Amino acid sequence: MEASGGARLPKGPYGKIGVVVGANSERVFALIEARDPDGGLYRSDDGGESWQLVNSSHSLWQRLWYYMHVIAIRGMKNVLYIMDVDAYKSTDGGHLFNKVHVPHGDIMGCGLIRRIRGG
Repeated sequence: MEASGGARLPKGPYGKIGVVVGANSERVFALIEARDPDGGLYRSDDGGESWQLVNSSHSLWQRLWYYMHVIAIRGMKNVLYIMDVDAYKSTDGGHLFNKVHVPHGDIMGCGLIRRIRGG
């Protein structure tokens, strides 16, 4: 699939892929494990018809073989969390992330994810 501006999803082969639908059902995020420099966070604003690489930072997808969570927050179009070796939060649709302090390094626990989602 081609994204606006000529960017494409990686050709593959793919490793693990985390997908989440954002607050707006047309916005979809995909964190894709692929060969450098193609891996990273991709975003579609048209329900998956086109994609753009919004963040290629390897820190967002460095231990995908073990665990990874991508979390969108209902009602907050630009807020996104990624749980990997560290926890990260974006408030601009995935372009920039800040580390989030968590009580333990193993952040794949469902309890933490429920608290972030507000559930």
